[in-house]
Amino acid sequence: MDDINQGSNPLALVVKLFQALNAHGVRYCHWKSNASLDRSMQGLGDLDLLVNRSQNRCFKDILNQLDFKPALSPPFRQYPAMEDYLGFDRETGRLIHLHIHYQLILGEKFVKNYHLPLEQIFLETDRTYEGIKIPAPELEVVILAVRSLLKYRNQDFFNSIFTKHTNGLPVHILGEFDYLLEQTSKEHISSVLETQIDFISCDLILEYLSLIEAKSKSGYQLIRLRNRLRRELTPYRRYSRLGVMVEHFRSSFASRRRFLFKRLSPPKKTMTPGGMTIALIGADGAGKSTILKELKKWLSWRLTVRSYYMGSRQHSKPTRMIAWISKMVGYAYRAVCSLIGENNFLSRALKGPYLFLRNLYFINIGEDRYARFASGWKQASQGALVLYDRYPLESVRINGRFMDGPRIASLHPGDMGQMTVKMSAVEENVYRKIRLPDHIFVLDVSPEVSALRKPDHKQEKLETKIESLDNMEQNGLCVTHINADQPLDQALLQIKTALWDLL
Repeated sequence: MDDINQGSNPLALVVKLFQALNAHGVRYCHWKSNASLDRSMQGLGDLDLLVNRSQNRCFKDILNQLDFKPALSPPFRQYPAMEDYLGFDRETGRLIHLHIHYQLILGEKFVKNYHLPLEQIFLETDRTYEGIKIPAPELEVVILAVRSLLKYRNQDFFNSIFTKHTNGLPVHILGEFDYLLEQTSKEHISSVLETQIDFISCDLILEYLSLIEAKSKSGYQLIRLRNRLRRELTPYRRYSRLGVMVEHFRSSFASRRRFLFKRLSPPKKTMTPGGMTIALIGADGAGKSTILKELKKWLSWRLTVRSYYMGSRQHSKPTRMIAWISKMVGYAYRAVCSLIGENNFLSRALKGPYLFLRNLYFINIGEDRYARFASGWKQASQGALVLYDRYPLESVRINGRFMDGPRIASLHPGDMGQMTVKMSAVEENVYRKIRLPDHIFVLDVSPEVSALRKPDHKQEKLETKIESLDNMEQNGLCVTHINADQPLDQALLQIKTALWDLL
C-alpha cells in the first residue's frame, strides 16, 4: 500500500472516523480536492467521500456511533446519490462536514449533469494519505480535468477576452493541477485514459493539460475542448442541453431569490430533525452578544442560521418616530412643570399627550419584539437555527416585571387612568403572543466578574439582574446553565457541546 504521510494535525474525530472505516473494511475513497486534504482533516473544508453503496448500512452505523448527524441541503443543491453529514469534534469545538457520494455525479453548477461510471475504479485504490484512501494522482488529474472543463462557462470565456491576465479558470483549480501534476506524468495519465477511462479521448485531456502548463490565456480553446467533452459524454448525461438550461435557471433563481427580495443570505443546510429557536440570556457582563456572534459564525459555516436581538434598542421606523415625538413632548412637559408647576392648565394639557405617546412607544417596542420573534419562528419552521440575544421571559422578574417584558404597568404603580389601563392591556397582549423558545441558555456570571467587565454599570443594578436569574422559575422551560465566569473559549466549547447534543 502506497502511504503518503506529509504530516498534518487532524481532528480527533476525523482520525476516529477513518480508523473505523478501515477497520470495518468499508470501501471508500476521498475522491477529489486532495491538495487541500490537510485543511479538511482539520475541519477547515469538506471531506468528499465516495462510498461503496452496498456497504451503506455499515457506513452509516459508523457515522451514528461517532455522533455524525445528517444534514439536508436546500433544494437547488440536492442531487441524486449524495448526502451530507455533520460531525462535532468535542476537543476543539469544530464542525466536520462529510459530503458523501455513492455515484460520481458531476458537471455544471446547480445541475451536475453527468454520471460517470468510474466508481469501482476509484474504490479499488490502495493509496492512502495519513490513513485516508485517495485515488492515484493520474486518476484524480483526469477527473479534475473533466470537472473543470464541464464547469467552464461562456461567461468565463468572455471574461478571458476582456481580461488579458486570465483564461477564466479559478486559481484554486490551477493550484490543484500543479499539485497533482508534480506527482505523475503524462505517460501515466495516458495509460489511465486508454485502459480505464476509454470513453474520454486521451488527446482531449492531454491538450487541456498542455494549455494549463503553458498558462494559455485562450478562452476559445477551452470552449472548444469543453464542447467536445460534452459530446463525448452524451451517453452519460442526465439532461439534454435544453434541460440543463432550464434546470440551471430554476436552481440559480432559487438560490438568489431570498437574498434579492428579503435581504437574507441564501439558505444553507438544515438539520433533518428541523429548525430550533434558542435564546441566550444573562446579566450584563455575561458575554451574551459575543457568544451569540461566535455561535452564529460556528454554525453558519454550513447551516442556515439567523440571529435576532430582542432587547429594546433596535427600533423600527414607526417606533423611532414615536420615540422622537414622545421625547420632544416630554421635554416640553417637564420644562413647563419646572417653570410654572404641575397643577396649572398648560402642564395638565401636556401631561395627557405625553403619557399617551410614552405608552404608545412601549407598545411599539413590544410589537417590534414580536415581529422579530415571529420572523425567527417562521424561519425555524423552515429549518433554520434561530439565535435570540435576550428574550422576554415571564419567569425572570426584575423589580416586579418580567425581563424585557411590558413596561407600562410598572411605570404606574399607583392608580392608572382609563387610557393607561387600556394601553397596558394592549401591551401585555402583545407579549403574550411571544412563545417560549425551544431552548434557553442561561449565562451565569458572578457579581464580581460582572462588575469587572462592566465597570460603567451600577453595582446594585448588576446584582439585581444576577439575583433574578438565580431565582428563575424553570417550570416548562428547557434550560442549560453555562458558567460565564470562565474564559470565553471554555464557555464557548461548553455551550457548543450542549447545543450540538440538542440538534
